[in-house]
Formats: sequence, C-alpha cells, structure tokens
Amino acid sequence: MNKKKNPIVRKIAVSGIICMLLFTVISCDSSKESSPLKGTSWKLVGIVDTETGILREFERKDCEKCFTLTFEPLHRFGYTFNFSAHCLANEIWGRYTADYKTGRIVVTKFGGTRVYVGGDAHLFYRALHFMHTFVLTENELRLYSLLPEDYSRFEWYDEVNNSYLLFERQ
Repeated sequence: MNKKKNPIVRKIAVSGIICMLLFTVISCDSSKESSPLKGTSWKLVGIVDTETGILREFERKDCEKCFTLTFEPLHRFGYTFNFSAHCLANEIWGRYTADYKTGRIVVTKFGGTRVYVGGDAHLFYRALHFMHTFVLTENELRLYSLLPEDYSRFEWYDEVNNSYLLFERQ
C-alpha cells in the first residue's frame, strides 16, 4: 500500500514543482515588459484645454529646469522614487505605476518641497500629483489629471480637470 502512495505523491509533488516553475517564468517575462516612460525627460509646453484645443503656455519659459519631468530613479530620504519634476522653486518626486495598454497611470507616492509660489507652479504640482491617464508618442507626452472633489473650491480646479499637460521630449 505504501508503494502505491509514493508514485501518486511523487506525481503531485512533480506537478506542483512544474507549476511553480511555470509561474516563475511567466512572472519574470511579464516584469520585462516595455516601459516607454522609463529613462525619458520632458519639458512642459503648456496646458491644453480639452474642449477648445487652446494651448496656454506657463510662465517662466526662459528657465531651462522649470516645468520638467523625468522618469528615472531618484533616491530621497531613504526611498527610491521613479519620477521627478521641477517647477520654479520646487522639486517634486514620486512613484507611479503605468499600464501602457490602457494609458492609465497611478501615483502611489508623492512628495516634494513646498515653497508656495502659486500660479502655474502650483497648478503643475497638483496636476502631477493627481495624474490618471497619459498619451505617449515618440516626442510628445500628454498627462491628464483628475482632482478629487474636495479641491473644487480652488480656482484652478476646472482648468486641471478639463485640460492636459503637454510635454515634449528633451
């Protein structure tokens, strides 16, 4: 009787090991998926109204570092972030996950310096914090944001929710 159980147990064990190996191989392959944003840098062109298509350029176009966005690792305060940005006096950093098939992007961690400068810099900061979808081409990145309802009291709420940030590749 023990001899009959051993082959069955062995078959189950071997099947389990094969399943685990297949799962590991599949997991490794999916982690190697293309990440088109990774390693890219972008300069903001402006904010585009989705209804009219009108582009509004941000102030301080002469500042080379202002309103830039980079998708590469950055280490701050013991954490590793995978995007960073600059707007006037502030530096922004965060973590995101992106689904390149659907264009969905989710910010999972967000921080930065908080020197209040108002205007376009504040709008840029909030738009990046609440980005939710993107459209990516060879030389252009469009980031769409969706602010939570509790931000509706601010004058820039509608502009952020009804527009997208337009970037060009650096």
